[in-house]
Formats: sequence, structure tokens, C-alpha cells
Amino acid sequence: MLATSCYIHIVNMGTDIAVSSSSVSRRSMPEKLTILFQAPNRVGLGHMNRLANIADRLHSFGEHVYTPFIVQGLTHSFLESRGFDAIAIPAFSTRSKNSLWNSEDTARSFLLSLSELILATHKPDLVVFDSFPSLEFAEATQQADIPMAICIRRVKDFDRYAQDPRVAQVLHASKILIVPHSEDEFTLPEPFQRKTAYVGPIVRELPIDPQPMALPESTLAGKIVVITGGGGGHSSVLAFYNLALDAFRRLSEVESSLTCVLMAGPLFDQWRHLRDIPGVYIRSFSSDSLDIFATANLVITQAGYNTLAELFYLATPSICIPASRGFDDQFARANSYAKTCDYIETYEGASAAELAAKMETLLARSIPRSRPTPPSGALEAAVLLHNIALAHRH
Repeated sequence: MLATSCYIHIVNMGTDIAVSSSSVSRRSMPEKLTILFQAPNRVGLGHMNRLANIADRLHSFGEHVYTPFIVQGLTHSFLESRGFDAIAIPAFSTRSKNSLWNSEDTARSFLLSLSELILATHKPDLVVFDSFPSLEFAEATQQADIPMAICIRRVKDFDRYAQDPRVAQVLHASKILIVPHSEDEFTLPEPFQRKTAYVGPIVRELPIDPQPMALPESTLAGKIVVITGGGGGHSSVLAFYNLALDAFRRLSEVESSLTCVLMAGPLFDQWRHLRDIPGVYIRSFSSDSLDIFATANLVITQAGYNTLAELFYLATPSICIPASRGFDDQFARANSYAKTCDYIETYEGASAAELAAKMETLLARSIPRSRPTPPSGALEAAVLLHNIALAHRH
């Protein structure tokens, strides 16, 4: 295990920045230090969000750091709204259904050539992946002898994860494995321990003075319920949305002053089958989601890593409805948070009446919003990655 405490020493004075034992002068840097992030974007925003949170902290080190993104899958306004340059490359699910590819070998050859061109153009000092790298992009990175790092969220079966073809080569070739958990929560086996940094939760910078949602004035006197399924791309999210919407409809028949905001997510595409419920405002994507979470009276959510961590550190009353995923254990995550605080509860049923009753109970409770101390995981990861990129440069 890497001892992260020795790295986390940042001094910002005038135009100079010192990180760990390396002193980096913005005036002496001949060109931008490029740390390139590659993330999948198929069913949710979690992978991109986690890397973007690290990139945000890297930008605080000065203008000498450049953090472009390579997105595997269709891109959208999420990264652009946060000020990042992004290039989209085809995902496997996209190219496998595309008649332009006459064989898997043709598709792989194209993606490998595209990856090589991107790397030759940007000349990154470090490439950072999250959970499931692009196989071809990782191969091109390794062939170009560019240092790699990977951020690994807790998985149900690490052995199965480590044997995944997208993951295996990157795990062994990476200079560092960033784990956004405590070591007690998720411990990697040998031989990975020696190059693993347990940085703790990685979340966006939380708003100190969150702004209220832009809603009609007639709704401001009542309480606001927010429904979110993160990116909204998973096939199961429709059933989750319709369950939460049915529960809201039942509750609003008793509490007419309630307003609901459904944040469907930029990857949601099942609009034809979504319940049409009066009093519900629908947003596909909102760059001010943290303000929305912070000012909501209740949030109904699944148990994705980023959303649940943000709700926890915002101390927002929430009902968590975990869903089954391949590698991710949403049930364990939801139950862990529910045991840690009194403002997050779980529901694993399928009854709109039961969920409505749970919503009514939580809305009626007076829970002081005393926020936990914000985590430093994004900053710790940024410092570690910055040092590796600098070492490669020199």
C-alpha cells in the first residue's frame, strides 16, 4: 500500500506551486503537463464523474496542467459543462451493431490506429483510466511507453474483475492503482497492494451556498422531491423511475403542496414508457445537480457510487433503491450508508404504496442538516497523479 500522507502537501503561493517534494514553477514549465483521462460512457456517468472530480483538483494546481478526456461511447454535455475537452471513441456495443465494421478485427484495427493518433497528438505524460479501460486505447498507451494509472471502485468479485480482458493488462502495467475507498472498505490483494493508494471517497466540490432550483414560484412554498437514476442509461432505470413516480403520485394526492423533479439523465432513452404524472418537472441533464440535491427535501435514488456519496456529504434526506449490477454491489453500498447516518434509508421492495409511506415518514421528520467533513480523496488522487506525470516529464 502506498502511504498517501507523505504526498499530500500542497503550497500555493503567488505563481509557484509545490507538490510533495517536487517544486513546480508555472514560469519554468516549458509546456503543459498533460494528464489524459479515459472513461467509459455507456449506462452511467460514474466513471467520467469520478475522473472529472480528480481533474478539477488538478486544475487547482495551476494553468500548467491540461486534462483532456477520451470518452468511450457517445459524448454529451456533462464534461463540456465542467470545462473539459473531450473526444469520443466508439464503444464495443456501438461498433458491434454497426454494419460499417465487417469484422471484429477491422474494428479493433481502426480503434487501435485512432488511439495511436490521439496519443501522438496530445503526447500525454500520464493516462488515467477508471474501472473498465478501452482495450485498444490501453494497448496503444502501453505500446507508446506512456505511464498508466487506474481508478478502481469497489467490486463484488475482484478476481473476476482482474481477469476481465479490458482490465488485466492495465492492472499490471499501471504505476498506481487509485482506490476511492478506505482500506477497511475495499482491500486489494497482493501483488497489487504495494502500488495501491486508498484515498477515500472522491466527490465533487460541495456547494457552500447552494442555490434553489429554478421552478415556478407557485411551487416554492411546498416541499421538493427529487428522483435521480444518475446517467439513466441502464435498462432497469425505467422501472425505478416509474415506481418512484407512482409513489409520488400517491403521496401528492394527500400532500398537494409537493413538487417532484425527475432528473432522468443524459443517457436515458425510454421516454415513451415513462409515467406521465402531474406536478413532475423533468430534466434530462442539469449541471447544477449538486445544488438540486442540496436544496431538495427528499431524494429518491439508486445506489450509484457518486450520487450516494454526494447525498451523504450533503446530508440530504434520501431513500435509496439499490439495483442489481454486474460488478458493482449497490445493495452493500446502500446498506453501508444507511447504517452510517439517520438521513439515508433503503427500500428494496416494488410497492408504490410502501414507498410512498416511507417517503411521507421521511418528509415529516425534522432532520438537522449537519454535513460530515468533506472527503479529500479527489485532492489526494490529484497529487499522486501529478507527481507521476512530473516524474515522467523529467
